[in-house]
Amino acid sequence: MEKFLVRPGYKTEELLIEFLGDHTGPQYPDIQKILVQGLKAEPDQLKSFEPTQYSSFDIATMAVAADEFLTFWKYPNGEYELDDDRWALAFFIHAPKNNLQVITDIEGVLLASGKFIKEEVDFSQYK
Repeated sequence: MEKFLVRPGYKTEELLIEFLGDHTGPQYPDIQKILVQGLKAEPDQLKSFEPTQYSSFDIATMAVAADEFLTFWKYPNGEYELDDDRWALAFFIHAPKNNLQVITDIEGVLLASGKFIKEEVDFSQYK
């Protein structure tokens, strides 16, 4: 099983999900598909062009320059962003609005999939 963390962003109380391991490998679970099925999520095309604190650059320019891909999703309880940084082998989920509810819902879907386990985090490391 793959591991993930639920932790605050650096110097903020806003929670995010960080996936551990090489999410680009062929055996790694399809996070996007798991969330689409578990949350009944769909792409949020309108948000794709609306910058947030995590996506202040033009998405196409950022993808080419940094090999980072942001996608925006919505589901009945809120919205979230998938941040796939292939160069750094990092994958995060951000939820700028309704943060606690959205992160809790996503955590539940990941655990229910049977493909992920959650590692505990010392929140004081991120202050």
